[in-house]
Amino acid sequence: MKSIRRSIRGTVYIPVHDPAHPDIGWGVLRRQVDDTINNLPAFVQTKLQPMKRETASDAWERSCWRDDVLLPPAANDDLCDVRALSERYESSALPDTKDLAIVATIRLHGVEPMHAHWERVRSFAHKRLAIDRRLAVILVGHVPAHAGSRAANHIHMVIPARELTAQGFRASLGRFASDRGLPVFATEWASWRP
Repeated sequence: MKSIRRSIRGTVYIPVHDPAHPDIGWGVLRRQVDDTINNLPAFVQTKLQPMKRETASDAWERSCWRDDVLLPPAANDDLCDVRALSERYESSALPDTKDLAIVATIRLHGVEPMHAHWERVRSFAHKRLAIDRRLAVILVGHVPAHAGSRAANHIHMVIPARELTAQGFRASLGRFASDRGLPVFATEWASWRP
């Protein structure tokens, strides 16, 4: 079946919906979507705060269920902090950078507690993305019921769209940071057994 790209009002990227993978959200955060100019730190803050705070001084506080940063083995330790990682990526971006990050979302179902889902998603992201592809990954878990929503629990992976080495952010991801990355990601996730 064919993937469907549909702009959602108020979003800063266009998610891809593929009926073959209904529990996976996928999209690429671009530098510019229509009249919106994006940056990684601001986008990450929206994921950390699904229940938005009112004051600018709270920008890096969290209202999400849980978050973490996964790094490739050669990455510098100072990037373990979500703010440091986001700001370093943004400050090292080339002027013509179009793709900022992949945004992958795993929607969770079943009776397992959230922490069990978290560990499965985390182990997948650590092996398949951080180690195998040398990518940094920002994991953010959301439990919508905490805000009174009936939406499914889910975990976002915000993946800066360049490899991360000891020398910093390097090569861009090419085809993986596009709609064509979804089937690759979905196949790897479906076969994942921690």
